Amino acid sequence: MAYVIEKNIPAPKVRKAGKRYPFGDMEVGDSFNAGVLSYADRGRLSSAATQHAKYYGKKFTTRTDDDGNIRCWRIA
Repeated sequence: MAYVIEKNIPAPKVRKAGKRYPFGDMEVGDSFNAGVLSYADRGRLSSAATQHAKYYGKKFTTRTDDDGNIRCWRIA
């Protein structure tokens, strides 16, 4: 297959995790309740927290409470 090279095609905007989740606004000790999430959405939240942590040098953890709600804390 031959590829056609095209010029002046803008790249789509990158959706940052900070837009969906409030990681950028959190201080150490802050948390937010993400509600009851599916298994896939839990993975997305955890992955977004990990990526934000790597990029900005922060640390987050997520836990499930007894009601099935997922909560995310900034720990460093």
